[in-house]
Amino acid sequence: MPERPSVARSRPPAERHSLPALASRRSGAVRGVSACYACATLAEVRLYEAIDLGKVPLCGDCADKARDATFGRPEPLDHAIMVGGFETNRRRH
Repeated sequence: MPERPSVARSRPPAERHSLPALASRRSGAVRGVSACYACATLAEVRLYEAIDLGKVPLCGDCADKARDATFGRPEPLDHAIMVGGFETNRRRH
């Protein structure tokens, strides 16, 4: 029996777009890897609500740029490494 040629199905590359104007700083989680709306790279993305587009997936770098362009400043807590634990071991009595 002759060997069958392997069928490699490739996805067409995602289309690049400009940064969207965000409606909110909130984002939703997306499982797995997806294409970013702005830079079209395959990465872990989060869903943001855009004013004129609806829900758009953005990677971390593009999300920072879009928040900075829309609201005038990036969100510092998105990149927090440590949080304080002041009086976390205190018992209520």
